[in-house]
Amino acid sequence: LLGRKENALVISTDSGQNWQTVVTVPGGFNDVAYDLQRDRYYFASEGLLKQCEKGAVAKVETPRDQYGNVAVSTVAVDTARPEVVYIGGAKNIYASSAAVCRSTDAGATWVNLTTGSGPHEVAWIRVHPVTREAWLNGQCFGNWKIAPPDSPELRH
Repeated sequence: LLGRKENALVISTDSGQNWQTVVTVPGGFNDVAYDLQRDRYYFASEGLLKQCEKGAVAKVETPRDQYGNVAVSTVAVDTARPEVVYIGGAKNIYASSAAVCRSTDAGATWVNLTTGSGPHEVAWIRVHPVTREAWLNGQCFGNWKIAPPDSPELRH
């Protein structure tokens, strides 16, 4: 189990009976995702994406919206292919052109999936462990489903 205690990520390996601190994230965090293959945590923190490997927390560059701003409020990792990472966010004052983005190389590069239709203010993203579809909730325009990057639905 993963949890948060103030600005720290805590983990329990005994169904919540005991907790230990993994790392303290400067600025705290709203959401966390874990890449088991790389032993890497991703955090939606202070409107940015941060990652932690071997106890070191670093900012990850992500796409900017039409006004040059970044707004990351949620993050998810595809457990079947952990190099696939999704981020979502909202400015809450305008419709962002970068509300949903995906990386297929563990955060090194990103593709903006916000193409005009779809949610504009993403509150959360989660990846289904079997279908690998990304499910997201937009504060405007409801729930959405995105096919995995290697899906035949996306091939032309």
